[in-house]
Amino acid sequence: MEATGDEDLKLQRASADLIAELQRSLPYFLRKSIPTHSRHSPTARGRVRSLIRETKTHQLIKLLEPFQEWPQLLDPHLSGLLQPLISAFLEYASNYAAFYHQEGKPSPGIIPLPRAISKILYVFCKVRGTKVISQFMNNEPRYMEPMLDALESWVGNMSSSKKKYTPKHGLMVWEESFIMLLWLSHLLLAPFDLSSMSSGKAGTQLPDSLLSVDLPTTIPPIAKRLVRMSAYHLSLPSKAREAAGKLLVRLAVRTDMRRIGLQEILISWALSSVRAEPNAAAPTAIYGFIGILSFLAGFIVSAEDKVLKPLLSQIYNSVQHAKSDQSPSSAVGISSASARKLVIKIERTLAVAGIKTESNAPDDSSLSLGKGALEDIIDHLLTALEDKDTSVRLAASKALSVIAVELEPDLVEQIIDIIDEKLYEDTRWEESQTRAVVPGKYELNLAAVSALRWHGLILALSQLIFRGSMPPESGLGKAMFSLTIALRFEQRSSLGNSVGTSVRDAACFGLWALARRYSTAEIRGCKPVRNDNHEGTTASTNQIPAQESTAEATGSEPTKNAESTLQLLANELVLAATLDAAGNIRRGASAALQEMIGRHPEEIKYGIDLVQVVDYHGIALRSRAMTEIAISVSKIEPTYWHSTLRGLLDWRGVRSGDVECRRDAAHAIGLLAHSRGPEMVASTISTLQRRLHTCEISKVEERHGLLLATSEVVSRWSGGSLSKTPHLSAATDGGITELWHIFYNDGGSKTRSSEDMVATDTKHFRSALTCEAICSLVATLANSVIHEKVPDPSPTELHGCLEALEMSLRQSDENVLAASTRTARALVRILDRDTQESLVSRWTRVLSDPRSGSTGGGAIGVTAALGAVFQHVQNSQNLIINTLTSLLSNEHGIPLRCTALRSLTSGVFESNVISETLSRALCACLNDYTIDRRGDVGSLIRLDAIDATAVVLKKGLLSMIEGQDIAARICGLAVEKLDKVRFRAWGCLQANWGVFGLGAKPQTTISDISQTSTKEYFLQLLSLCSHHLTQARIRKPLLEGYVTSAGAGSESLLGASRAAFVLYAETIDLATLAMLGTYLTDLIRENISNDRIAVPTLDFVAFLFEADVLQRLRDQDFAWKRLFTEVRKAHFKSGNVQKIEAAVKIYASMMAVPRVRREVQEKLCSMLAHPYPKIRNAAADALLIVTEDEGLMGVKWSKPLAELKIVVRSFQARVGVQPTVG
Repeated sequence: MEATGDEDLKLQRASADLIAELQRSLPYFLRKSIPTHSRHSPTARGRVRSLIRETKTHQLIKLLEPFQEWPQLLDPHLSGLLQPLISAFLEYASNYAAFYHQEGKPSPGIIPLPRAISKILYVFCKVRGTKVISQFMNNEPRYMEPMLDALESWVGNMSSSKKKYTPKHGLMVWEESFIMLLWLSHLLLAPFDLSSMSSGKAGTQLPDSLLSVDLPTTIPPIAKRLVRMSAYHLSLPSKAREAAGKLLVRLAVRTDMRRIGLQEILISWALSSVRAEPNAAAPTAIYGFIGILSFLAGFIVSAEDKVLKPLLSQIYNSVQHAKSDQSPSSAVGISSASARKLVIKIERTLAVAGIKTESNAPDDSSLSLGKGALEDIIDHLLTALEDKDTSVRLAASKALSVIAVELEPDLVEQIIDIIDEKLYEDTRWEESQTRAVVPGKYELNLAAVSALRWHGLILALSQLIFRGSMPPESGLGKAMFSLTIALRFEQRSSLGNSVGTSVRDAACFGLWALARRYSTAEIRGCKPVRNDNHEGTTASTNQIPAQESTAEATGSEPTKNAESTLQLLANELVLAATLDAAGNIRRGASAALQEMIGRHPEEIKYGIDLVQVVDYHGIALRSRAMTEIAISVSKIEPTYWHSTLRGLLDWRGVRSGDVECRRDAAHAIGLLAHSRGPEMVASTISTLQRRLHTCEISKVEERHGLLLATSEVVSRWSGGSLSKTPHLSAATDGGITELWHIFYNDGGSKTRSSEDMVATDTKHFRSALTCEAICSLVATLANSVIHEKVPDPSPTELHGCLEALEMSLRQSDENVLAASTRTARALVRILDRDTQESLVSRWTRVLSDPRSGSTGGGAIGVTAALGAVFQHVQNSQNLIINTLTSLLSNEHGIPLRCTALRSLTSGVFESNVISETLSRALCACLNDYTIDRRGDVGSLIRLDAIDATAVVLKKGLLSMIEGQDIAARICGLAVEKLDKVRFRAWGCLQANWGVFGLGAKPQTTISDISQTSTKEYFLQLLSLCSHHLTQARIRKPLLEGYVTSAGAGSESLLGASRAAFVLYAETIDLATLAMLGTYLTDLIRENISNDRIAVPTLDFVAFLFEADVLQRLRDQDFAWKRLFTEVRKAHFKSGNVQKIEAAVKIYASMMAVPRVRREVQEKLCSMLAHPYPKIRNAAADALLIVTEDEGLMGVKWSKPLAELKIVVRSFQARVGVQPTVG
């Protein structure tokens, strides 16, 4: 997965600010106002709040959640952050618990203080861990009963509120139960008898409890209440179940509870529930069964040996009975991953305790698990390693390693042998794909194995190594062999997704543990081998199957000195750290490599240099790791160069299922081939050709990667200084020239060469990937011919290249079109003039064919190709210009028009060619506002037209007047409502600011798209309306774009643009303001039927009235009647409610203008009888504000018009307006 940056480094830098904000916000979040003159700390002053806004809680949680990536950053501040929360919670629970549940109308967004604190404390637990956070909880015994009282009250009210009443602030949430139960379990660590802390309260009887036994009277009341509360939460489907299990365990293991028999009662109840005996009530829900298992698991871990030993056999038999088919609970246990995980945890502890007991008292059978119990547990754990759930496999692998620590070495070897056999059950040895190069080589085929099984088994090996249970003499070599295979493990699902990441992750952990746990001598004495006889081999010991050895990858001479075991493992870790597609694998491999070099520095070549390059943070970005880090590693030592090339040629590189990974791998191979001098270039090209030769027909993705890699190597050879080396050219020219044969297809040949196979398969599959790769290679070879690095291709080969190009132009994929455009530009340069003209003529006929439509028949590809070849076909340039210009008309689709614009920009305009027809077409594209069901698709045209305009202005292809006119239109686009269009238009203006004669660049430069939504940005452009050099040309187009932002933009854009205009209006004189008002009036008149401009213009004019901007012209010689007339015409017989509402707002403000007051009042009076009730109501509000006539108050304007006639007539009579309602 690609990382967007070094997140943990960013967190480290931001952590101080986040923690400071938490420390500043918590006191005021928890308590009411604190006097500023108080000498006490904020936590010691002020009463706690009873209610909290939920949004405030979420804000604090957002400050905490980033620390999940690096929780240790919180450690120095935990006490200061947790103590205010804990003290406030205790104060509320002790003094204000009765106010928690209040009956009344629900108040959304408001929650009680304990709920807010519990949510925050749970995030602390999630980030830093329950064990760490619980240490900061108050452990004074006096708080146990108040805490339990509050919990019983709130839980009891929650169950009763479902029937009786609705709580005002919602029901209790699971975070509250989790924190309070965890707190109670912490309070149970008090060294006093519970009877001394019990007040004798009976507590609340909770419904639906799992507890099916009656507790004797000898048990203290507070203990009974704790048991009932724990048993109630054990059956709930939430995290509170875990806290309830801890609480019940803490209670059961107390000495005073064991002394009075509560421990025995709880264990008997739990075992009978797990066994589901006929006389015991079986758990009815899966969560109850999981809760009881969690209690048992916690008990056997926490109980003392003398308490646990007599119960070993009984607990083991109960668990085995629950797993059997005869048990009613077996279906529950089998279906739940949590239940299976807890069973494994119980069996692990039982097995370890049983082994220790048998070693200490071998003759006492009453204290043992029973005959064959240990073997059954190990067999179950080995089976659980193949479980479908990851948590179960993790638990099984850990349990197996913990048990192995206590076993005899021969038994551990048996476990390792079983794991090894299971790993290779469904594998087979087959001839390597490189058999054409190195006969007799074999590789392990893992296609049929289960990724889940391999994950569990490799994880088990890693855990055994981590705990030092792996015998170095007999098991370590096989384990290293399997870990190395697992580090390369990759499978893809039927949907093409990778399913091998977890296996590689487990291998990284195993290799890290290997370097940490075993000494250099122990590892050096083992070889990563495995005994396995298979047909076709001459030896029974097969060393690591490295797909291709370090030398075989390029055909160079193999190294004479065999590499050490640690060096082989380091090579594999380097590949995983730099080339793996998963970020966690890259970082895991980097950590393992760092550990290996740090503990065994003498065994790895240039280890210090290596670990400095393969930095844990530097490999976060996959493309950087592959194209920079891997290349830097290859320069350290030839061993790493060969292994890197091997890795780039396998599934991590050119054979990857991810297309971007293959492109990066191809780029890396091009860099790698030229990183160690000229001697490696020819061998790399030869290796790629051999791989193409052995590539199967169906492996389109691998062929794509190999062709791209070949293209990269040839491209760097052609453009670099290496091709000038005489001995290199002699060794390389032949290989590169042979690449032309890829496009040659001899139809009469009965045998298919590898090159013929590529050409034919490209035509057969019509794969976009193959087309992209073929085009890249053709372009590279053509450029080599242009630079006279290789001879010209034959006519037959050239014909094959043109066929491949034609086929690629029909593809719709953007990458293919980009590659085919580059190919057309390069290929046309090596064609003769007649072939060029014939090719261009054929392409223009395709575009003139009406059947091709907007995208069919390769229209888009051909359009892009015409722009690419324009500079190199002198005799056909006019034909290309006319064809591309005709494609800009509205009758064509948006994609084709955009492509035509880009072709004109890159081909025609860059060649300093323009015509009057082209200029008019460009201006039309700048004003394209085509809208369909996708929205403003015309913005795509405008964006490309802006780019074209930037080139035209930069090259000075227009006259001064034409340049200023088109730049004025760009100014209008620079203030329109779409962010992308504004930013692109500003970039054009910023680069061509001199066209206005105002200097080389503007006063303020903009480099980010967010800066185009600021008040300062709009002010800078509005200032052009007042400059004597620009005002005449810019005002109208700028206002036309400005009204879309100030009248119909987003909320933030609306505020910034309007504020900027108000500030600008304060700096100009009344004459300029009147001129702008006239322009706005003209906009209304010219766009009466164009609501895209008319509606935002009316809204903007209404705002200018409300902001007292246009009111400054009230006593000036301004065309008020003309403005009123144009506004009235704009909404005449219109059904657009927004437009009419804006007109009403304008009328309301124009009532203050004496010259038009009478006409405006009559218009508003007539609108009291408008067909739309919303408009009638708006007109009535406007008239009420101006006339203060109380007769308009209390009228329901949504009534039918017939019922409003009397009201309207009477009002019109009172204000002296001729009645308009008949």
